[in-house]
Amino acid sequence: MSVPPLFFSHLPQESVMLPDENYLYYTHRDYHLYIPIEYHLTTLSTLRIHHNQGCHTCLSNPPATNEIELFGVDVPRIRRIIDSIPEDGYIQPHYVQALLHAAGIPIVEEFVSSNKDEVLAFARRTDFPVVAKVVGPVHKSDVGGVVLNIKGEQHLAFEFERMMQIPEVTGILVQPMLAGTELFVGAKYEAKFGHVVLCGLGGIFVEVLKDVSSGLAPLSYEEAYSMIHSLRAYKIIKGTRGQKGVNEDKFAEIIVRLSTLLRFATEIKEMDINPLLATEKHVIAVDARIRIEKK
Repeated sequence: MSVPPLFFSHLPQESVMLPDENYLYYTHRDYHLYIPIEYHLTTLSTLRIHHNQGCHTCLSNPPATNEIELFGVDVPRIRRIIDSIPEDGYIQPHYVQALLHAAGIPIVEEFVSSNKDEVLAFARRTDFPVVAKVVGPVHKSDVGGVVLNIKGEQHLAFEFERMMQIPEVTGILVQPMLAGTELFVGAKYEAKFGHVVLCGLGGIFVEVLKDVSSGLAPLSYEEAYSMIHSLRAYKIIKGTRGQKGVNEDKFAEIIVRLSTLLRFATEIKEMDINPLLATEKHVIAVDARIRIEKK
């Protein structure tokens, strides 16, 4: 069965000639999105976006590939989340989590609170060890705002009280302590090119090794694999000297999903997921930040 097209148009709704009436209509700023009503975005494997001349379809930054992967990407939800964010700048963790979930990017369960008892209750429920991070400062590590491998309630209570005294801290984020190879994926908006997507090894290796691959959003799976394979550290990702490699397919999928998120949330001007923790079976986001500009 052929896949019906998903249309973009800058023309008013009444001026657009669609194949039939079975389309959902969504508008945002200067573009309009038409989604085939018979499909649900979270279950369809792929929708193809056609640059339809009859519709005078146009995008300010033409995609690097002819297709945008939409499997498991909830576009209307992404738009609702972006539209609900009250101000520009780095957005709060719950917005970050919501956007990653809407894009189908797996992220570790986490809890944010300025109440010590609530933080301790979450840690007991998820079980120790846990990680604690400050909410507020952009560079958490520089202000002593990240503590790993907290193994008990007393230690967590002590770190909670210490970190809440750090200037500009509004709360403490707690999440289970996971293990795996640290990977990185991120993006930055460039006026002449659109969103440039980046990937590489995560943690401090991004700054130390400066081994990063890049591509223009939206990306196909083929392009994502090419980015991964071009890394000088690819042997670590593949597995070397008795060390098991990571799930390359999951890593590529996250790169593609992030590039699709950016295509429908153009207000995102900068984001990074660092680290992603990767094993043979899974790749999951542990820490992420997103900066938006709506104006």
